[in-house]
Amino acid sequence: MSAKHANEMVYGRLYNAPKVGEKAPVSDFVEAMTGRIIPLSRLHADKPVVLFFASWSCICAQESSPPMKVLSEKYKDLCHFVLVYIVEAHPVGGFTNPERGRKYDTPSPLSFSDRIAKSIRFAEDHKFKFPIFVDALDDRLAVKWGAWPVRLFVVDRSGTVVFAGKQGPWFHKPTRDFDPNLEGVPHSLGKIPGYSEGSLEDFLENLATRRAVEPVRVR
Repeated sequence: MSAKHANEMVYGRLYNAPKVGEKAPVSDFVEAMTGRIIPLSRLHADKPVVLFFASWSCICAQESSPPMKVLSEKYKDLCHFVLVYIVEAHPVGGFTNPERGRKYDTPSPLSFSDRIAKSIRFAEDHKFKFPIFVDALDDRLAVKWGAWPVRLFVVDRSGTVVFAGKQGPWFHKPTRDFDPNLEGVPHSLGKIPGYSEGSLEDFLENLATRRAVEPVRVR
């Protein structure tokens, strides 16, 4: 992926990503371990689902994976968590990684099975205990969700987007203390309406609190 293509993916889909209050786009996910096609509607059928879009060569995806693992274990009874592996952020020979991210450089997958292998490697490296899904080589999910290079969403049981993380990598906030630590932050991109202001951690804490104080319904 070239710098030009990267800019097109970031800016071209900036305003088209699902926003808070909108119905989530109809999406099918390929499960890495089994090859099964799972519709999004099944993922949020019994409780909200957290979608973590990421790839091996993305610094922010790598550095935010440990806190994402913590969140997934803390809130596993509240939400489902899934990894959606997408097109590489900084493939070898493409859009160059900043210096501290060079250790995550990897070639672009040449086949879907290669992307599956990379997704499993990513999940195993971070010891994720939640399902892994893989985007097709035409990057349909990355485009539909405006997810490249890294992004977070929560979809509730009705299929509504209730948390829409701001554009990564600059505004990627899995936890309130997470800092992408990147230069050249385009502050104007952080002011687009429709995306969540706080971190995923803030959202999940608030959701857990609301659930705890909901009155018990008498049948």
